[in-house]
Amino acid sequence: MAITRQAYEWRGVAPQGQQVNKTGHPVLGKNDLAYTNTFEVPAFRAGMPVDIMWGGKGNNLRTSANTKATQLIIIDGLACWPPESNLNVYVNDHYVFEAPDYSAQNGLSGNMVPFPEPNARNIFTHEAFRDKLHPPIIVEPLSTWGVFWSPDYSNAAFVPTSDDQVPRAFVRYFLVDGPDLLIAQQLQKLHLPLSLRNFVKYRQDVLRWHNMGDSHVFKVNDEVDS
Repeated sequence: MAITRQAYEWRGVAPQGQQVNKTGHPVLGKNDLAYTNTFEVPAFRAGMPVDIMWGGKGNNLRTSANTKATQLIIIDGLACWPPESNLNVYVNDHYVFEAPDYSAQNGLSGNMVPFPEPNARNIFTHEAFRDKLHPPIIVEPLSTWGVFWSPDYSNAAFVPTSDDQVPRAFVRYFLVDGPDLLIAQQLQKLHLPLSLRNFVKYRQDVLRWHNMGDSHVFKVNDEVDS
């Protein structure tokens, strides 16, 4: 089936004297625990969002994130570091997490969804986000999307001496492509969650009904997620 689990990790660190490393892969320290003077954390301004995928700091992709006409994305996991930072997802021209009067757009705090876990400060993911985002964030076909990381404090560029000094962000999602996009659209019409269980159940039911000669009739099965 054309449903794949994917993830993207961002680290706000780059080769010394630079701000960005456009490999798409995070820069790792020695044994992933201690950095050397080869790398440094660039300067960040308090409250200024940085796109973790192509914002010009840390590891970046070469282009923005987009969905094709045959693709749909289901974002079900977000996390960031340090605790004094925030994450927000944008889809096209709007933020997913924002106040009704648009006065606050910081999003989820690192105190709620720390990354990594366990960590040096012994901060754990809040119970509401421990398993996944509920409901998940749906990115429809032909959309531009991304994740903004923003710090609560400003800093000058510096060489980190431990892993917990490095800004981080993490996004986890399912990429639905090809024929499974049609199943996703049918589940949405039926107001059913886009869960893996529902994808599998729908596919099984269609095959069974086709074999029975009545695949033109769709009935909601009691075993689907609701």
